[in-house]
Amino acid sequence: MINTLERRRYIRIKDTLKVRYWRPTNSQTELPEKDQHHTQFLRIENQIQLLLRHLPTQAHKFSELLQLINQKLNLLEQRINLPSPAFELKEVNLSGCGIAFALNDTEIRAGTFRVGHLLNIEIILAPYDSPIGLSAEVVGCGYEAESPKTQTLRLEFRETPSHLEDLLVHYILKRQSHLIKITRSQNNPF
Repeated sequence: MINTLERRRYIRIKDTLKVRYWRPTNSQTELPEKDQHHTQFLRIENQIQLLLRHLPTQAHKFSELLQLINQKLNLLEQRINLPSPAFELKEVNLSGCGIAFALNDTEIRAGTFRVGHLLNIEIILAPYDSPIGLSAEVVGCGYEAESPKTQTLRLEFRETPSHLEDLLVHYILKRQSHLIKITRSQNNPF
């Protein structure tokens, strides 16, 4: 029998997402007020997403309304509290327990990513503009054989609460279904 972790590895998609990541500093004993606000915002956002997913189907319009209000609040928070580092739109390979993406030239030159390093990462799941904050460990960083000029950073999520894992898997399955429909409609226009 395949355990839950292994199943989460097999559920994966290639997608374009807004991503930001950074190495946490050990010297900071207390987060600045802006970071505390953002951490609190992410905690509340994760709870909202969990509740929205569990609304009964007969409350479809109400659920839609709440999702739109939540999107609006997320956009407002992002505009008021510009994150540092900024979010970048990246082509990613996302699973329930990790993410991989190509590094840009500046990140490659800096060479700051080594296997075993811990990172904080936030991804925004489309189309809801919902940020998900996760801890991750670098499990690989290197050039690809198919594309020797592209360096790929591979991260495995660490200490992820089960409701966030479920949210990720739910997003991946929903997005995978959507991408398959798009591919089918492009291959069969009739």
